[in-house]
Amino acid sequence: MAADPDRGDVAAVLATDERRRAVRSWLENLAQLGVGSVPTLSGELAAVARGPLPAAADDQVWREATLGLTETLGAELN
Repeated sequence: MAADPDRGDVAAVLATDERRRAVRSWLENLAQLGVGSVPTLSGELAAVARGPLPAAADDQVWREATLGLTETLGAELN
């Protein structure tokens, strides 16, 4: 079944492996910034970022990133 943007499944519509890997790369960079100040959190974030890429439908990291980004847009752009 194809994702339907009119039903609110923006994450599924936008999901590509390249985009999902880019989010993980950004998270890995963010984890590196916290190595000295928040090492435990940094390590956990890096582990999530480096983990295997799940199927798009099961990719909670991608869904949360998409939700966070789309919630910053005004209603007229969403």
